[in-house]
Amino acid sequence: MDIKTVIHGSEVWRVAKSKEAFRSLCREAEFTRFFFSISNLLIPRHLLMPDLPGIEYPYIPGELFGRSFYEQLSDDQKEQVAQQLSTFVKLVHETPLSLADSWGLEGMEDSSPYVEAFLQSEAAPRWIALCEKYFKLWKKLPQETVVIHGDLSEFNILTDETKITAVIDFAKVCKGAIWRDFSYLYRVSPKLVERMLELYGRPDLLEPVRLDCIIGLFEKINRNIPKGRQDRIERYFTLLEEFV
Repeated sequence: MDIKTVIHGSEVWRVAKSKEAFRSLCREAEFTRFFFSISNLLIPRHLLMPDLPGIEYPYIPGELFGRSFYEQLSDDQKEQVAQQLSTFVKLVHETPLSLADSWGLEGMEDSSPYVEAFLQSEAAPRWIALCEKYFKLWKKLPQETVVIHGDLSEFNILTDETKITAVIDFAKVCKGAIWRDFSYLYRVSPKLVERMLELYGRPDLLEPVRLDCIIGLFEKINRNIPKGRQDRIERYFTLLEEFV
């Protein structure tokens, strides 16, 4: 889906670049308003701008999360980041996949049937309780944040000096293989993912994470290096030595 998370001045935008993507954003806004009305969190504003339709979330302070940020942390601070991320994924991944599958809202013209189905679901009370428990932990941070589960990648994790301040995006809510949430983090630091999965209680996911990361890197190389180039294989081995 052609949707991008953009940090723009004092705002966080979810921007759609096509009509289909914008319809998906409208459904996303419907769900987030519904969820925030239950959990008493900040409510995103729905924007309609010429050539740039999207959703604006309240300002979330922080810088993008990447290897340079992680490497400057002390051992204690790295442990804190691993703890934060493991708490995040442990609570959200407990959401029943049967319910998570309905979040995609693909092909639906109106999200109201989803909201109705959600309210009638036996899993809904448990899911709400889990999310509220998680959000309460994040509310202890010194500033107001919006935390929405999505792709755990550089553009969706914000940091502030020594800690993570927010996880944003709503593009891949609990869908697909769980370990794919960690493949970007593996590129930041294999040790971070190893520790996070240990805290998460799923060390068995480390091998699928590593494999998914390597496949993703190979695909990136294939897209960026013209066919027939002699340095392709050499580049493969360089990446393998760096990330495996």
